[in-house]
Amino acid sequence: MAQDGDRQRQIDELADQIIAESGGIDGLLVRLGAHPGMALPTQRQPTLLPPRAERVAYVLRIELEYIEPPIWRQVVVPSDLTLDALHDVLQAAMGWTDSHLHAFRMGPGELEHNIAPFVTQFDIEEGDDGTPEVDVRLDEVLGSLGDRLSYEYDFGDGWEHRIILESIQAEPFTEVRCLAGERACPPEDVGGVPGYERLLDVLAGRAHDVDPAWAQTLRDWAPPGFDPECFDVNEANEALDGIEWPTMEGWRSEVLGLIVRLSVEQPTLVRKLAVAVDRREPISDEQVEEVVADLRLLLERVGSDGIKLTQAGYLPPKVVKELFAGLRPEVLQRYPFQPTTEINTPPVLNLREAAMGVGLVRKYKGVLVLTPKGRTAIEAPEKLWRAVVDGIPVGKRQYEVDAGLIELLGVAGGLDVWRDRETLGDMFAAAGWRSDAPMEWAYRDAASGTRRLLSILGGGATVAAAIIRGS
Repeated sequence: MAQDGDRQRQIDELADQIIAESGGIDGLLVRLGAHPGMALPTQRQPTLLPPRAERVAYVLRIELEYIEPPIWRQVVVPSDLTLDALHDVLQAAMGWTDSHLHAFRMGPGELEHNIAPFVTQFDIEEGDDGTPEVDVRLDEVLGSLGDRLSYEYDFGDGWEHRIILESIQAEPFTEVRCLAGERACPPEDVGGVPGYERLLDVLAGRAHDVDPAWAQTLRDWAPPGFDPECFDVNEANEALDGIEWPTMEGWRSEVLGLIVRLSVEQPTLVRKLAVAVDRREPISDEQVEEVVADLRLLLERVGSDGIKLTQAGYLPPKVVKELFAGLRPEVLQRYPFQPTTEINTPPVLNLREAAMGVGLVRKYKGVLVLTPKGRTAIEAPEKLWRAVVDGIPVGKRQYEVDAGLIELLGVAGGLDVWRDRETLGDMFAAAGWRSDAPMEWAYRDAASGTRRLLSILGGGATVAAAIIRGS
């Protein structure tokens, strides 16, 4: 808006003039009663509250500061929502367009400017230090009824919001909803509270001292049909529905249990992975038949008679060559060498170990034989797929199970097991495991059984997502 821009330039020019006439910043501090070299007030980092052990539903009141009658919204959100996700909720419920920067400041009482704001991703990219908002849960800043959190949007207009924890619902959290509210959200870039009040005067015909041309500019700036007294809770909820949240519908219980544990330290990463998993298309019957083809090949070769193993416990070279020749073309392309012994032919070695890992075959008196599970699974591709799903994650120890679940979640969520190995290792640590070796190494070893089987199945995100859903 032209006049606001001219006014801001005048303010900036006046500030520069005062600083110059004062002999710089030190001189200005002297004029203000300070002394050259005096340290400016420093901000302390916020002290977070301990997160809740269980997820509950928080009912929040969000109100714009310095405006009467108040513009407010009441929303229900999960207590483990991260601040970056709360930003999305506030934008949708209030009616903003997310066109400007923002900052959260922790209470729990009145706004204290000596407490540093949480830093956004933009702040981090600009080189700012502090506590990232993506790592902070709502229950780490709002713990008791009446606690407040401050949220500023658009540092030019300076829209300050007061967020108060009104109640904690006894029933489990279901979905983010706007429950109530009053009055419309101000238009973007209207000039903050003073500019909005001037706009309201113009719309109400009270601004008799405003230049007619400028009054028309203000009217044109308001959205078509703008009614400052109108708020529609249904429109607010439609906007909230536009935010993507994971449903995790039909997920296996052990994966959901892992999600809860990981969310304590890595809520944003877990939410993004869960959303990505929910987006995956269901696995088709044709895909099922394709992904279990190599396992079916092995089971059929073992058959009712079994395969006599070498003295060292490996498949005979003749069988290795037969199995290798029947593997899927993409497997053969990744291993362009001639098969010899099983120990020197990783695709066949991995196939046999994967089948043993999910209990389809076992060694018995020097012979590789089908287990009862394997004899049932060989009857049809869908039965073999079900046996595989039930057998993952691979491993008898809890750390192997956790690592296998993380592998499934990571692959289904779009992580690369090599490029993102540090992230996966951090997830393993967040699940509660420790190691003298680097966590990415410890994780890779613990997840090896599940990773091997995923590789046999094609290793894709669709396969991993189908296993997570148990479908």
